[in-house]
Amino acid sequence: MKLDALQDALNRETQSGYRAKTISASTIGHECDAYIAYNLRGFLRAPRQARSQRILDLGQTLETEVVRALRAAGLEIDTHQNDGSQHMRTAYNGLVKVLCDGLTTIDGKPAILEIKSANKSRWTDLHEYGLELHSQTYWMQCQLMMWLFCIKQCLFVSYCKDDSAMHVELVRYDEFDVAWAKHRIDGILEDRETHRCAAEPQDWRCKACDFRQYCWEDKADLLNCRQCANCAYEHNSQSLWCNRNNREANAACDEFACWKPQQNNYRRQAT
Repeated sequence: MKLDALQDALNRETQSGYRAKTISASTIGHECDAYIAYNLRGFLRAPRQARSQRILDLGQTLETEVVRALRAAGLEIDTHQNDGSQHMRTAYNGLVKVLCDGLTTIDGKPAILEIKSANKSRWTDLHEYGLELHSQTYWMQCQLMMWLFCIKQCLFVSYCKDDSAMHVELVRYDEFDVAWAKHRIDGILEDRETHRCAAEPQDWRCKACDFRQYCWEDKADLLNCRQCANCAYEHNSQSLWCNRNNREANAACDEFACWKPQQNNYRRQAT
């Protein structure tokens, strides 16, 4: 195999995009409502580049190493259910789903285990300032997991990929953050408060987004009710409802209109 061909193969997209069709713990703290809604409505994510896939794969490998180290330090950890799957909880008729890396006990009380890995710069920021100030995405992920697992504390562990240092932090359940998460979920399900985090497609956050091919254009990849602007989830039943025809949404019709987020009034100032 020629060297150039090898380099091209290593840089190639490794898989096609996928459809989430749920709100997950890892997305509820995302700064963009539209990003969460595109996941929920089953829009196809952009294909993942080979480098990004390797980063995710390495994170999975490091989780196993962290669990091994924690067990060696004397911590008892239950990483899987009896059927071999990850511990999982759902809410809103399965529209909200959370997975955790393990269940353990801290100071005689049950705790969720959440493991992340980071480069030296991000790890140092976390170590100095704590999780809540370091990452609202990770912080809210822990809060949503604690709510659905009915556990009031979460052991958050971060592995530094540069020097193998580990940061451990006990995150406490915050009822106000959970109430905010519930309010946000309700707004996105019912399509009441679903805004972009940016005001223009040139924003750097939009350029890196998995749904950039849909957000600024009237474009859907599937003509179904889930991706239709006329449909939203009912508050009480969580079933998809067509507001235009006043019936349960179960088949796309001639009045299909591609769902789009509401415009954010924020305008980036010129620099």
